[in-house]
Order: sequence, then C-alpha cells, then structure tokens
Amino acid sequence: MRIAESRFRKIADHVDSATAARDLVRPDSRYRVAVAFFRVGTTTQSRYSPQVVTDWWAMPTSQSRSDRGIIGGYCPLCSVQSFNRSPGFMTSKKNSRLVVGSRNRKKLQEIAQLLEPHGIQVVGIADFADIPEVVEDGDTFAANAAKKASETATAINEWVLAEDSGLSVDSLGGAPGVYSARFSGEDATDERNNQKLLKELAGIAPEKRSAHYTCHVAISSPAGEIRMTEEGTCRGRIIDEARGDNGFGYDPYFLIPEFHQTFGELSSVVKNQLSHRARAFQRLTPRLVRLLLAEAQS
Repeated sequence: MRIAESRFRKIADHVDSATAARDLVRPDSRYRVAVAFFRVGTTTQSRYSPQVVTDWWAMPTSQSRSDRGIIGGYCPLCSVQSFNRSPGFMTSKKNSRLVVGSRNRKKLQEIAQLLEPHGIQVVGIADFADIPEVVEDGDTFAANAAKKASETATAINEWVLAEDSGLSVDSLGGAPGVYSARFSGEDATDERNNQKLLKELAGIAPEKRSAHYTCHVAISSPAGEIRMTEEGTCRGRIIDEARGDNGFGYDPYFLIPEFHQTFGELSSVVKNQLSHRARAFQRLTPRLVRLLLAEAQS
C-alpha cells in the first residue's frame, strides 16, 4: 500500500502542536495519520520538527482510540517511530519503577523500549542481591509468567512484571513451546537450540514450517498477588539459514512473510510494533500505567 509522500508533507506543514497532531487521527480514516515531534536544538533553545508517521498496519480499526493508548507507529516513509504517550502517561516528576523478572539483557532492553516512553522505569532483577531463581515448571506460558512474577515480587517487596515467551512450531506439535529456552538441554544456548530446531525440521517442506511466538505477561503486587495479565502472538515461518544479527533466541530463523525479513533482520522500531511481545504490551500498557499511577497516588 503506497501513499503519496506529498500528501503527508502537506499535512506536516500545517501541524505545529501535539494537539493538532492528535486531532488528525480519525478512527474511521483508512489512513490514520499522526505526527511525531522530535526535539532538536540546544539546551537553551529548542524547537520541534514534525515527522509524518503512519500506523495503518499497526493498529486495527476495530480498536477504539482510547484502547490504542499510543498514536503513531512505524513509518514506511521515514523509518521513525512516534513517541506520543498513552492517555495515562505518568505525570509525576519521578517515573514509576517496575522490576522485570528476567536476567536476559536483550529481553530487558526490548521491554524497556516498550515501557519507558510511558514513564515506567524498568529495572532488572540483576540489580538485586540474593534473589532465588524461580523454577519454571508450569505447563503453560501463563503459569510460568505468573509464578515468576509472584515469587519475585514477594522476595523483593516490589511491583514485578514477568513474562514467559517461546516458539511453537505447528509441524512439531507446538514444540518447543514452554521449553523454548532449554530446548537443547539444561545447558542450552541460542545456537544449540537453533541447531536442534533445524534438525527436527529436516525434510519438512518450507510451506509446512509455520510457527508462532507467544508472549504471556503477568504483573504482581509486592504481596505476590497477580493483578494483571496479557498475551500476544505473532505468526511466521522457520527458515534454514540464519538471517540478521538483531534479536535473540530463534529470531534469525523466524521469518515474517509479509516483510520478507526475519526477526533478526527487522529493526527494533518495526519489531516493537508487530512482535508477540509488542502486541502483548500494546494491550497491557494503558492498564499498567493507570494501575501504577493509582498506586503512586494512594
């Protein structure tokens, strides 16, 4: 779907405030338009330069404007992302802190990119001493996420976000599923897991290698009570050769047919709109912001 760049430039020329940018967004418009203002200049003087962005593919028209939370998205024209905040953007001078129950640096980075624009400071459990490892013995992503969130929260007396995610390949009966991180054994690495996956898929035709990623997120109060959950999925196909250096896990082998690129090739801007994790957080974040804001004010 191509949209004339001149049309956007004409709109951008007439937009000089974030309010005007929001007014351009119409839920019944086929091409919803938002404008991201990127700050340029010096510490003593600054201005905002409009960049036109589109979100026609990122946000279903069935979603209400209030549920979408964030306007803007990946722009096929200028490869930028809007940083317009959700309606519940944290308004206190100090960002709300949320501990993420993971030691995976790349996963923490992805979650931070999704939450910090909404005023939520992400902290990993590596910043805390003597936190016991949570045994992920659940038979579903939801069970593992809830257990990690609850046990970590009670151990450190903080609000904790935990998520369990993994790859499910249709022709392998949903494997590796909840065992994605340790598919090749207790001492698994990304390389060994991918090698085992390709071995299991040997002889299976490319068109029968359909798969999907799942991300289940759970939010626990300091008392260990699960207050919120959400799940997102993203479908693709497994290919034989690794492509791209971005992401982690099975990402270099997970092809998104519509983009003709793997998760390993896609930029973080694009991945943070369409991945399983992004889709879960798109639905979770507006509720999470309201919850944390209410707790901060109580």
